[in-house]
Amino acid sequence: MNRKRFFFKLIASYMGVMLFLVLCIVLVAPPVIRSHYEDVLATNLERLCRTVIPQVLPLLASGREAQAQELIAKLDRETHTRLTLIAPDGKVLADSRRESGALENHWDRPEFHDALQGRTGRAVHFSQTLKEQMLYVAVPVVDREKILAVIRASLSAAEIDKLLWKLSGQLILILGVCLMAALLLTAWVSRSQSKPVEQLVAAARQVSHGSFDTKVFLMGSSELRELAAAFNTMTEKVKQLFDQQSRQQEEYNLVLSSIQEGLLVVDLDYRIVLTNQSFRMLAGAFAPEGKLYWEVIRAPELLEAFAHVREKQESVSCEVSLAEQIYLCSLTPVPKKQETVALFFNITERRKLEDIKRDLVANISHEFRTPLTSIKGFLEALEAEENIQHKDYLEILKRNTDRLIAITHDLLLISQLEQNRSVLQIEPQDMGVIARNTARMFETLSAEKGLGLIVQIEPDLPGINGDRYMLDQMLVNLLQNAVRYTEKGEVALKVRKQNSGVIVEVSDTGIGIPEKDLPRIFERFYVVDRSRSRQLGGTGLGLSIVRNIAAQHKGRVEVKSVQGQGSTFTVWLPAA
Repeated sequence: MNRKRFFFKLIASYMGVMLFLVLCIVLVAPPVIRSHYEDVLATNLERLCRTVIPQVLPLLASGREAQAQELIAKLDRETHTRLTLIAPDGKVLADSRRESGALENHWDRPEFHDALQGRTGRAVHFSQTLKEQMLYVAVPVVDREKILAVIRASLSAAEIDKLLWKLSGQLILILGVCLMAALLLTAWVSRSQSKPVEQLVAAARQVSHGSFDTKVFLMGSSELRELAAAFNTMTEKVKQLFDQQSRQQEEYNLVLSSIQEGLLVVDLDYRIVLTNQSFRMLAGAFAPEGKLYWEVIRAPELLEAFAHVREKQESVSCEVSLAEQIYLCSLTPVPKKQETVALFFNITERRKLEDIKRDLVANISHEFRTPLTSIKGFLEALEAEENIQHKDYLEILKRNTDRLIAITHDLLLISQLEQNRSVLQIEPQDMGVIARNTARMFETLSAEKGLGLIVQIEPDLPGINGDRYMLDQMLVNLLQNAVRYTEKGEVALKVRKQNSGVIVEVSDTGIGIPEKDLPRIFERFYVVDRSRSRQLGGTGLGLSIVRNIAAQHKGRVEVKSVQGQGSTFTVWLPAA
């Protein structure tokens, strides 16, 4: 704030008020003074008329109007007031300044009519005789309750105006002097009021520039001292808050710099709010704050992920490739601030190791297939000979060879599924037909174990698009596990339509799965009971294959199980 401007604003406001008051006085005072002065003059004229009445009454009673003329002329010379004696019919009997015969009838004069009513008449009007504005006061001359005449006194209104102008000039002079004095007083008061404000403004500017030790000490009224004390307290609080904020900011920056993963925070408009050094390095951006995130990092996967977080308000993860590096991006919404936090984890090395492991498994599985098949063929040839000794050893070798072949087959299949190397023969399929055909493969095995095999297929199932062999393999693995781990009771295969898709449900009354193992049963080589699985010929890959086949068909698989009561596996596949 400009000091002079504030000072002159105060003066202008005070002077504006005073000028308004002066203007009101100038406009209101003259009419009031004139009215008051006319009242005083009228009272004096009435008093003069009542003084004249006792002197003219005997002359009127005796008919001596000529002497009355001389009397009022004498009084005019003494009082400088025009006097007129008027008969009740309006005829002028005597006038102090004109011959009565030369004057017109005064019947139409308003003050004359008031006097005839027995009261004092008063009026201001133009005199046709004197050719000027006059103030008239008329009083009735009464003798024994009879009005003999009306005595009228008059003064020139010009005299009133002259006096009024004189008084107005004096009033304006006095007001001018008072206004000048008020101006000086206003300047002093404005200065005394603006100076503390200027000190506060100067101190506030110093505080705004970071000088929190600034103090203000104001002299004067208790209110100003309280204001200064409140300002000093405020600056002390601001200093404490600023110091606290600085410490928190340092800690905040330290935490951000210590995060090895890339950190990105975007607002509701997808503009970057915050990043850390790790993100700036992976994105190759020096100061990305304020920019749209896709101007800094281009990845279609991120666009879908941000849209999902915005719509669903739930966390989501996706993989992003940047500069030959692979990042797992985890996005989390912050509803209160309407922001989204994204963390970028570099999983390049892990992906390379997984690729190496998958390639190794695929290669080993492929290389093992031929020799294992040959070994199995020679074992079957030896087993056909009747005179061979130690046939039980051959049976053990054959059983383990079959298990190695099954493991090799499953390893090769899951390797192809995980690397998307298997070319699916996508064709319209009837899941009811596939389920019914697959169930027939387990009728004999179920009967040998004394298990009931229930097949329920809902009619009018919607068709699906899929690979016949893979869907059959999925059902084989589920039914094989159900029959393998069920000692008594039944195995059920149910197919029904639900939610624009087909539900395939395989349930059993077997040993069930412990709750702690449920989250991991779809992992490769994960088995609940290794000794039992080895005894029953399990490879630990069947459920992993099921999950991958369902995913390849844009479906999903779920499991519910109670240990000792059985398990239910549910696969949902989208309709065509």
